[in-house]
Amino acid sequence: MLFRNLKFNSYQFQKPFTPTEIDLNNIAENSTNTPMHHKVDPATDAMYAKTLADDYIDFFISGNLEIFPSKPITDFAMNNLCYMDSFSIFSNDAQSFTRRANYQSFLILYTYEGQGVLEYEGQSYQLSAGDGFIIDCMKPHFYKTEGAFWKYGCLHFNGPMIPGLYQQFKHLNENSVLFSQPLIGSYQATLEKLLTLYGEVHPCREALISNQINQLLTELLMERYNKEKLPKSTLEIIHDVVAHLENNYRAELSLDDLVQFSGLSKFYLSREFKKCTGFSPTDYLIHMRMEHAKTLLLSTTLTIVQISEMVGFRDSNHFSKLFKKKLGKTPGQFRKSP
Repeated sequence: MLFRNLKFNSYQFQKPFTPTEIDLNNIAENSTNTPMHHKVDPATDAMYAKTLADDYIDFFISGNLEIFPSKPITDFAMNNLCYMDSFSIFSNDAQSFTRRANYQSFLILYTYEGQGVLEYEGQSYQLSAGDGFIIDCMKPHFYKTEGAFWKYGCLHFNGPMIPGLYQQFKHLNENSVLFSQPLIGSYQATLEKLLTLYGEVHPCREALISNQINQLLTELLMERYNKEKLPKSTLEIIHDVVAHLENNYRAELSLDDLVQFSGLSKFYLSREFKKCTGFSPTDYLIHMRMEHAKTLLLSTTLTIVQISEMVGFRDSNHFSKLFKKKLGKTPGQFRKSP
């Protein structure tokens, strides 16, 4: 049974819910309470109602809405951690849709039953049971019921590290925002642990929530990586290329040299190297050279020309310009900085 021992506020809409019926009084008048859940609590759900009023551009909801009771978020969590904005389960009839933009949150939507459609960044995605997506809600997006029924969970979350993790997910996913998980897979288990933590009272509650969100996103990243996992031979070759760069950063190494060393095509080497390291081969080499240059600048009295040659640059002027571009200071300024 999904969401066992987790209590939601449930609303069954007798007529479609639209932006003109945004306040809680209208929600209460337009819904019937489901006995197995809490009754309508305006104090508990005020934050959710304000979210609807402030951030939804247009929507048409017909069916059942279950809202996990929201809690305030501290400034510390907003500035330093990953945090959960809200979680809701929609059981929507035909014609239901949401169209929105400029909402400062990220969204994981996961399908439990039925079918839906997402339109995002010029792409259209079909979703069935077990399919989900991750999107940046600042960007225009539109999703709707496909067919007669669509049941899905919406997890809104944010935090300083989330944009980077989102971009990493898209990178590993070849720019797609979709993922697939079995209904009783790791996503659901981790989500329910997150909601349990969210409802608890604990001095480390927000840190634990942040850790759980990180775990959820990491599992989705690993799920995608495992599906697209490189052949062992390719991973071994990339490992050898990295070792070759680290051992020979002083030498004049070009991408063509690395192609010859690896036996891979230029395109394949560049793509898989970045997938594994986060850098292109050229950027990785420059990073290695700059790190060694920084050490020599701070620990020796060698001249900048000497250091430039020692880390693989034959032109000290080019070295100095590149150093400033990467670190914001010239080598001389870096050496004098505290």
